[in-house]
Amino acid sequence: MAYANRYKSAQERSGVFISYARSDGEAFAHRLRQQLEKQNIRLWQDRLGMEGGRDWWLQIAEALDNVAFMALVVTPNALKSDIVRKEWRYARQQGVCVYPIKGAPNLNFESLPRWMRDQHFYDLGSLDDKNPGPEWRKFLNDLNKTPDIRRVPFMVEDLPAGFVVSASDDKTLRLWDAVSGSERLTFAGHTHWVTACDISPDGGIVVSASDDKTLKLWDAKTGDECAALSGHTDSITSCEFTSDGNYIVSASYDRTL
Repeated sequence: MAYANRYKSAQERSGVFISYARSDGEAFAHRLRQQLEKQNIRLWQDRLGMEGGRDWWLQIAEALDNVAFMALVVTPNALKSDIVRKEWRYARQQGVCVYPIKGAPNLNFESLPRWMRDQHFYDLGSLDDKNPGPEWRKFLNDLNKTPDIRRVPFMVEDLPAGFVVSASDDKTLRLWDAVSGSERLTFAGHTHWVTACDISPDGGIVVSASDDKTLKLWDAKTGDECAALSGHTDSITSCEFTSDGNYIVSASYDRTL
């Protein structure tokens, strides 16, 4: 993938990228930038970091290739913004530590991506000088640590709740609506029986194991194959995501995990 050659470790990164929706988060993002500048934290924000005459997304990607953190100002319009979504998806692919910040009261957490619902949201209040918010000090302390974060190279849309996936001797997997019982997708690509499958904790990726000695990763929403994992020398009998979604464990007749 294009981003692979630009990947940097956490030790090679520094600074904070502020992501927000201009329509309802710009004032909050401006106050956040002012407060962080007082702490001498290196920042990147589109209004100040953009250069005229250069492709806007290449500039954003370049910034995200180098920062350690993304401060994601979560507002109703940020949750709807294709640009904000593109920013945090790319950030996670690059191994940037994403810190969601409450940028508005009464957020609809059901509309959040599944990975984000499990994250801690920083409550920084209104960010005025007299009352910086109950978690301002914790936020600063966390920004001054080296983040322990792993890349999420395969980013796909969340699968809606109420779906199940099955594996079959017909060399395919199938996605089903658990309520209606109707088939929604067929995943084809294995060359032998499919012995096991699992869905990632965020609902976006399906992993399958097969007698063809491979594991495959699939986009749960489109059915597209994302990757094939090889290494076992005999049939693979089971596979499962770890609870954080960062690893897959597989078992095989070759007597290895």
